[in-house]
Amino acid sequence: MQRVIRALAACGGPARTGLDPSCGTGAFLVALREAGVSEVSGADLDPRAVLVARVAAPEADVQVADA
Repeated sequence: MQRVIRALAACGGPARTGLDPSCGTGAFLVALREAGVSEVSGADLDPRAVLVARVAAPEADVQVADA
């Protein structure tokens, strides 16, 4: 959660969207949602990790992709 707080502070204003280009199992995506970011998305090369991320953060748009 500390990484998310620092990332959001660096935005200089309220963040409505968040992206994790190497989301793995989705921990950062979950933390973004918990911090109030309304639209989150992520990508990862590992299809199994993406499946876990989709369960962990069902409201996120998570794709198997090379960011």
